[in-house]
Amino acid sequence: MRILLIEDDAKPIVGAELLTRITNRLERSRLLQNLSTKDPLTGLANQLHSSRKLQQIISASPSSFSLAVLILTELHQLNFQYAHSTIHQILQQWGRLLQTALGSSRILGYWGNGEFLLGLPEQSHIQAEQCLANMTTTLRQQIFTTPEGKRFQASFSLGLATYPEDALTLHALYQAARSKAVLFNS
Repeated sequence: MRILLIEDDAKPIVGAELLTRITNRLERSRLLQNLSTKDPLTGLANQLHSSRKLQQIISASPSSFSLAVLILTELHQLNFQYAHSTIHQILQQWGRLLQTALGSSRILGYWGNGEFLLGLPEQSHIQAEQCLANMTTTLRQQIFTTPEGKRFQASFSLGLATYPEDALTLHALYQAARSKAVLFNS
């Protein structure tokens, strides 16, 4: 319990002012929480936050769990050719698309360098493939426009690994999914 000592020359706080101060502090706290857990570009959980969530699921020893790694394969080439704004456009659009396509029951994270992680709790390998099929089709149909007006499609790789068949730890599942990644050209 904190005791607030008020000096003799201090003015009392009016109820409305106190409420405003508390509201502002709560909003600032929410903003800081959001900044510490979300990638600002994609709106998805950042690497640290999504890793924690994925690790919690794996630690609970689920009957099945699938992890997909989606990689923007041309990241450096596109960045060199078109600039950061074009990469930002792709990452933002893909972040929104993944949230829409996979919903809130999945763990979606952006780990940087064009890598998205998709945690699919209680999904066998076959179920995860079916879940990702429509998303893959939608990603392949995305058309982006550079600031100069040039239109293009982005290539990506997608790999899938399943607990416990492919690996037992998050790191091992990540490595297995990356090693199984298949290239989808535009």
